[in-house]
Amino acid sequence: SPSMRMIEPIASNEDLHTDLHRQLPDSTLNLVSLSTLYMSTFGSNWLTKTNWMNISDGTNPCPSGGWYGVICSSTEVVQLSIFGNNLQGTIPSQIGYLSFSNSILLNQNNLTGSLPTEIGLLTSMKYFSIMSNELFGSIPSQIGQLTSMDSQFILSYNNLTGTIPSQIGRTTAMVSQCLMNSNSLSGTIPSELFQMTKLTSQFSIGFNKITGLISSQIGQMSLLLSTVDLISTNSLIGTIPSQLGQLSLLTHGFNINDNKFSGSIPSELGQLSLITSTFNLEYNNLCDDIPSEVSALSSQVTTGW
Repeated sequence: SPSMRMIEPIASNEDLHTDLHRQLPDSTLNLVSLSTLYMSTFGSNWLTKTNWMNISDGTNPCPSGGWYGVICSSTEVVQLSIFGNNLQGTIPSQIGYLSFSNSILLNQNNLTGSLPTEIGLLTSMKYFSIMSNELFGSIPSQIGQLTSMDSQFILSYNNLTGTIPSQIGRTTAMVSQCLMNSNSLSGTIPSELFQMTKLTSQFSIGFNKITGLISSQIGQMSLLLSTVDLISTNSLIGTIPSQLGQLSLLTHGFNINDNKFSGSIPSELGQLSLITSTFNLEYNNLCDDIPSEVSALSSQVTTGW
């Protein structure tokens, strides 16, 4: 359409991004952002692309009858949810134009490249999930600007590298899921990560290449009910912090196996008495003596040490 021919050069011009974000109305920014996403992820190859790039008023995708996976409130895009739809290519920096969006879910696609730093502009974000793609590069520190994010932050099953940014600790409103497992993250765990003290549902940084000690501050996450491979299958060293016993509400998934922990098993782990599934300390360098408080858990859960 004529309007789309006008938008395409704007969407593809990196030099204009900052000025555009200040000067264009939100409705046009919505259109630029989504149009760029379509082009950069080979939209013509999507499995479903109902109404994409089809606009009735030339300036906003929201009143046009519904673009697949786009949910609007009035004229603002508030949710982008496209699962398993063969999105390829990269997430464009213009994703940051969706400033009113509270949910971006792009799971189970074939996205590559790195996460753009502009996701830090999505200050209304509550749900952000891009699990099961082929993303690489580091987690941008601008994640720390998403202080409204309280429901989901999921980066699992990608090829992300580098360290976990300490700024992620600023997302203290998080209450549901924080999952970064099954990547190639390295370096040490920033103690700021454990400032997510309201987190209840799931937390995991397992199956990475993380090294160093684990901070005693992990005990601050005492509201956790469930984990997915908590810190298993990394290269963590030192002793197991006794403060892990403060996660006494856990019912599922205390897995710290396949690391390089040494020393004795703290008796405080016996406080994890609500666990009804796996409790796994295997494949570390721990002393053979098992505290009675911990061995008592074997009557109710599959244990390994």
